[in-house]
Amino acid sequence: MEKPSLANGDVVDLSLTLASELPASWPGAVPFRHFTEHWFKEESNESQIVLCNDGGPYRSHLMILDEHSGTHFDAPAHFVPPSRSGLPNASHFGDVSGEVVPLDQFRGRSRILDARHIKLSEHPGESVEVDLGRVVEWERETRSLEGGDVVLLLTGWDKRYVRGPAGRSYVHNSIVSLTEPAWPAFTPAAMGYLADSGVRCVGTDAPSMGAAHDAAPTHLAGLGRGMVFVECLANLDLILDVPSIFMFAPVKVARSSGGPGRAYAVVGA
Repeated sequence: MEKPSLANGDVVDLSLTLASELPASWPGAVPFRHFTEHWFKEESNESQIVLCNDGGPYRSHLMILDEHSGTHFDAPAHFVPPSRSGLPNASHFGDVSGEVVPLDQFRGRSRILDARHIKLSEHPGESVEVDLGRVVEWERETRSLEGGDVVLLLTGWDKRYVRGPAGRSYVHNSIVSLTEPAWPAFTPAAMGYLADSGVRCVGTDAPSMGAAHDAAPTHLAGLGRGMVFVECLANLDLILDVPSIFMFAPVKVARSSGGPGRAYAVVGA
């Protein structure tokens, strides 16, 4: 498919669509569900469930979803225990739940590291590393990282987010059946370098920022420094060579470990 031409001010959607027939949920988490709760008139649907019409002719739905479904963010509290918990890795960043993260932390200049050419692991269920050396090399080829940059890891994994059996390649085959290698992921050292360079938000079009076989260290390396992650992005290839501002607008939920939202880029902003 030919990439669309983009002009200054264009908005590019970087979000996956949530749907019960798509691989929107992490294996083992509560699956995403979307029910019709209220309809324009009282009638039975295809499952012979009577749709309610009390209160007037309008349409409304009920959603059941894990916080980390579809395009979503990880707050520091997702992997860092609360400061007074006495648990390993506890710090004040563990008190930073979703609603506390300032919106401006989700905004910045898009800096895309293209990892699509990296050969995947030969071992099913294992992620290939995007290590510190690769990040430094990419930085030399482009420009030095600065505060206000949002680093986005382009793996092309969003193309696996499809309906039907083929959709198992998105996450199931790397986590559950262990029949395929997993997505490229930053190493803890690479993530620490990004944090030390002033980066406060990192995104990926893969299902997780961490390696499929060992996700915690990379999460702790970033979230433990107060960073936020935006996972399950889409369409990063559309803005690879285009100056843009990345933005993410999450749902604001008290005491959350993160949550779904809409990610997008404004071209030339």
